[in-house]
Amino acid sequence: MRLHRMTTRRWMIAVAVVALLAGVVIELQRRVRIELQRRRVRFHALAALYRRKESNPQFPYLSITFKEWESLNERWPRLKPYYAAMRKKYESAERCPWLLVEPDPPEPE
Repeated sequence: MRLHRMTTRRWMIAVAVVALLAGVVIELQRRVRIELQRRRVRFHALAALYRRKESNPQFPYLSITFKEWESLNERWPRLKPYYAAMRKKYESAERCPWLLVEPDPPEPE
């Protein structure tokens, strides 16, 4: 079987196809990098939120009544380990944003 000669037109088509494929690959890589950066920023914000909650039990509750404050103090021994676990989870997710992250368990009562 005889191969076709590579004319200028065929070379131009081959170069155009290779350039198109290279452009698609580069664009996909750029979009993946942007999405990973977005996930990293989101996980960083969640880790910071749980870090604040872990260190300061009244953080999310700026204006609560005395009865609610007593309830929060009763729940604090159960909440602190939960907040620590969630902080660790999101810190590790921030380091490896390409891995799947399990859904959050419900906050203890």
